[in-house]
Amino acid sequence: MNEAAPATFPKEWPGTTPGPDVTLMYELGQRILESLQAIQAQLANPQPAPTTWLSGDEACQILGVTVTPSGSHLRRLNWLRRQGFLTRFGSERPYTYDKDEVYTVLARIRDRKLFIPTKL
Repeated sequence: MNEAAPATFPKEWPGTTPGPDVTLMYELGQRILESLQAIQAQLANPQPAPTTWLSGDEACQILGVTVTPSGSHLRRLNWLRRQGFLTRFGSERPYTYDKDEVYTVLARIRDRKLFIPTKL
């Protein structure tokens, strides 16, 4: 892609005399160019949209459950779903979990109101 030179705003317009109107136009033009450059910079480096859904691995990491290569850590999430602690989740495998609800479960674990069994 060809890189274009940054846009500039002329200091003086041909055929005009400097005055308050020309100065105001110059300042407004500078502001427009600055905002245009900021928008172009944001478009050049897009940020991923924050998501409210977590994968099973991410949910386990937040809850402090060790993630295993065999996937046995997902049994803890299955137990939380069956017991009704995680009610908002994706309907197909691999399940996704609502971030707010996972943090609510984490708060209950920290308050010692909920214990996740180690053997399932």
